Amino acid sequence: MNALSKQVLATRKAHGLTVEKAGDYLHYEQTLPTMAKAMGFAPHVTHLNIVVHVGNELSKSLPISRSLVMVAFLDGYALAKHIDGKKRSKGQVLRAAAAVTRFVRAAGRSGPALLSGPHGETAKTLIEDFAPEGDEAALQGMANGFACGVLLYQYEHELVVPGFDALTPAKKAKAARPSDVEVALPKALLDGVLAAPDDDAPRLVASDWLAERGDPLGEFIQVQCALGRGRFGAGGKWVRSAKSTLPFETREELEAREQELLKLYEKRWVAPIRSAIRQWGFRRGFVNDVIADLSKFAAASGTTLARTPLEKAKLTGLQREQLAAIVKAPAHPTVDFIDLAANRIDDRVAPLLSAPLLSKVTKLNLEMNPLGRECLTALSTHRSLKRLLLSRLEVTDADFAQLTRAPFWKSLTGLFIGRCEHLSAGLAEAANAAPKLEWLSLPELSDDEVLAIAKAHPKLKYLSIVTTTVKDATVMKLLDLLPELTGFQAPHASSEKTKALVAQRLPGNRYVGFFD
Repeated sequence: MNALSKQVLATRKAHGLTVEKAGDYLHYEQTLPTMAKAMGFAPHVTHLNIVVHVGNELSKSLPISRSLVMVAFLDGYALAKHIDGKKRSKGQVLRAAAAVTRFVRAAGRSGPALLSGPHGETAKTLIEDFAPEGDEAALQGMANGFACGVLLYQYEHELVVPGFDALTPAKKAKAARPSDVEVALPKALLDGVLAAPDDDAPRLVASDWLAERGDPLGEFIQVQCALGRGRFGAGGKWVRSAKSTLPFETREELEAREQELLKLYEKRWVAPIRSAIRQWGFRRGFVNDVIADLSKFAAASGTTLARTPLEKAKLTGLQREQLAAIVKAPAHPTVDFIDLAANRIDDRVAPLLSAPLLSKVTKLNLEMNPLGRECLTALSTHRSLKRLLLSRLEVTDADFAQLTRAPFWKSLTGLFIGRCEHLSAGLAEAANAAPKLEWLSLPELSDDEVLAIAKAHPKLKYLSIVTTTVKDATVMKLLDLLPELTGFQAPHASSEKTKALVAQRLPGNRYVGFFD
């Protein structure tokens, strides 16, 4: 071990960071205050980004790597400080989002460059002193963390430490000024997008047409279609794995370009519909989801908003005096999900639930609304609903039974019923009347009711019985009866032994978003 390595190890020891190789590890919650005290900053945001930037293959090593990456980070900072050899002020907390983004993009995958540089052997000696043997993913994470420490020292002191030139990215050219080119998309091309909102092909045809004429929206559509969105693939369909099929470097470059284009042109692209919405999100090149005042959305749903391929709308601020205008509004041509949660919808505004505005949606969130008998009568007119979310209903079991006779009930694939004080019996029967259910959450079920539901719905993929206490034996029977189950919630139902068995039987057990 060379003298420089010994100096850094002495710094580590002085900071009180003692970790046994590969096995015992220091929780990062303990590491952060130590780093803050010793160095004058707490790079917690940076740490989280380092882990993310390593990639999905690190997940298997995360319990150990999470802490070891932090130690490596501190070593990298100490190494740069020793090589610099000058007394400088301590670093500062990276608070500004822009600074964090700039730093992480520069440092998040610099481990290989560090190890191949003139101080690579020193870094490798220090990393191998802690790294789990044979775990390449952990080594990669630690090397990147080490490089982040080096780069943070340089970044905070506005210098380049000798020997680390390769880690310092070249300065990027200033961002181009916004393009003045803006052309109207031909009606035929936009109609194609609206007619097939789940299909990327019409969007890419439109993007080619725009790009050929210099409109930056063309490039933006291409970038977002390539990225998809999170656990969603192109076209918005749920995919089982969250792992991207894009190489990490490609995804990072696309995400950076996406943000550049939004910074330059977002206001322009939103301007035509801005008066009707409060918040918005883009997906696959167009505004996809919005939060809006109910009356403003209704007024624009057949005009301004109708030419935007929206998928989701959260609507708030229902006022009874506006009801007459709202119930006359047409449905938006592409909105598939409307969220009306917590709008105080009761029998006085029941016509809203049978209004044309809701007639095309397949996913409807009415949670936290005191729906009464007339509301359920209006809701029963729907034919296209596939997923329904309800809670706090002000109805009896007899009133609720009419909803199970609605045209859409036998086609339901998802049903959530939260706490409803006046409902007791009958919920299990209601669920059993919907044979196509794949996602189900019900309160207060007995063991017999839970098993009856499982027998009636062998294709359930997600089941939640959060407020129920059922026996351990019942939980295990459920797993046998539901071979396609991927998500299960019953925190009050099981002993620790049974929870461990559930985790073993459902290793990917997760909450599947109701509207995914």
